[in-house]
Amino acid sequence: RQNPEKTPSPDFASALRNGEIQSVLVIGDSISDGNGDNGCLYTMEERAEAGARLIGEIDGTAYYENAWDSQGWVTFFRNYLLENTSVTEFHNNAIGGKSAKWGNAHKEQWIPRDYDAIFVMLGTNDRSDCLNQQEFYTEYAQLLEYAESRCDYLTVLTPIPAITNTQDGKKNMDTREISDTVLTLCANRGYPVINCYQDLLRYALEHGVTLADYIPTGTHPCHIGYV
Repeated sequence: RQNPEKTPSPDFASALRNGEIQSVLVIGDSISDGNGDNGCLYTMEERAEAGARLIGEIDGTAYYENAWDSQGWVTFFRNYLLENTSVTEFHNNAIGGKSAKWGNAHKEQWIPRDYDAIFVMLGTNDRSDCLNQQEFYTEYAQLLEYAESRCDYLTVLTPIPAITNTQDGKKNMDTREISDTVLTLCANRGYPVINCYQDLLRYALEHGVTLADYIPTGTHPCHIGYV
């Protein structure tokens, strides 16, 4: 994907400082979509009526972006990039309830074109969609390989901790196992990775706050959990 006529900066941060990044895409699930954030529009009908951007039609279903000011952590990331850097186009293709396994099966529709940079945060729903860590690793590796081919800079984020894990009998893994698998995959493939699982635990500990304060539903952060 990289332009053979130019030598890109070695990493996203350097490219951003050098004005080389104009377009950014986020791929994720309900956490990146902003589920639980203030003002979240939960149904695709609500989003369509509000004039939201169409992500795409996949398997006969039309998916739309959430309201721009209600996309959780993505809101802050988008605003910073658009206001302070060379980025002029920022798309959030996060879809609630989707997994890396689902994404791998629909990768051409989910990432339909090239971007300068792509950020991917998946895994929470693979606790149910995948039987074990090996299956998750295989599915995610194939999706990330495709994402890498559609951008110059790929960055992976581990999912945040979920209070509801295997205890409900419906999950094959907990979010610690998912996070560990993502870290292993990124180390093996050389993908830059942000350990959101570890960072949120550390942040909560340093500020004397419980995860339940940030993630009252057990999976989806409230507004302060996204900040």
